[in-house]
Amino acid sequence: MAPFLDIFPVPPLGCNCTIVGDTESKEAVVVDPGGDVQQIIKKLDSKGLKCKRILITHGHLDHVLGGRELKERTGADILMHQDDLGLYEKVEEQCRDFGVPGPPESLPKPDAYVSDGDVIQWAPDLTGTSDSQQILGSIKSKLFSLDPDTRVVSGHGQETTIGAERSSNPH
Repeated sequence: MAPFLDIFPVPPLGCNCTIVGDTESKEAVVVDPGGDVQQIIKKLDSKGLKCKRILITHGHLDHVLGGRELKERTGADILMHQDDLGLYEKVEEQCRDFGVPGPPESLPKPDAYVSDGDVIQWAPDLTGTSDSQQILGSIKSKLFSLDPDTRVVSGHGQETTIGAERSSNPH
């Protein structure tokens, strides 16, 4: 396997889109396609990669807006956690609330749902999360037990490491 990793912000709110690919098999996964599908396609094409899966980490508008177009252009399946479906289905409302142009068509239903994952929360509080105590417990028991040099790619902003999060994350 010859890995390829590219992390770059996409509009409308600077979400980190991540392409994880294998330059030998020519297969890739796009995480959080945001709103600039042309940029994603250009990066895939520059490495000769075919997007096989689109992973949506959560249903916020800035993580999902490019999903339909990327699926249509690549034939890739969209995968997300089933607990985010309600938020995903309300993307038009989110766009209106944030003053962001909505998708030209409603978003397609995900092709499949993935199992529970872990997140690092970097915010003054966890208001509005599905279960803040569960998230905090997961961070402490699962993520913070990883090697301090483990890279972490967040939904927004720069990469970090588990060690940096252990020493500076307020949660």
